[in-house]
Amino acid sequence: MAENEQMTTDAPTVELLEAVRKCTWIYGVTNAVVVATVIGSAVLGGSPSAFMWVRALILLAVAPLLLWFVRRAARGNREALGRIRIMATVLPIAIIVVDLIPGVCPAWYAALQGIGAIALVPVAVIAWRVASHSSRPAGQTR
Repeated sequence: MAENEQMTTDAPTVELLEAVRKCTWIYGVTNAVVVATVIGSAVLGGSPSAFMWVRALILLAVAPLLLWFVRRAARGNREALGRIRIMATVLPIAIIVVDLIPGVCPAWYAALQGIGAIALVPVAVIAWRVASHSSRPAGQTR
């Protein structure tokens, strides 16, 4: 790994990344509930659209990827932290914007997806904070 990919993982940074890990788990569990609800709807005679199936499964698949990035960031990988920042910033916006398009999905689906999106907001805030903290020269504090 290149030197410029490493960041300081001092105790406050590790604590913040632990909060990121917990919020990412909440995001993953929420999306697992969405997938289970879509399955339940289909089993009980509902007709979830292909959009609902695909989106629910993709957003669920993002959770382990984010957790992997969190693990790498906790080990000092700056590149992983950058990916967390981008994903946690873009995903909630994209999820909510798509859910607001009339007729794309039922209200219950949009609400469940929105809860998952909200769980990523602190992930983005913390990841940006950690990135700004780790980019300061050694010995400099806020």
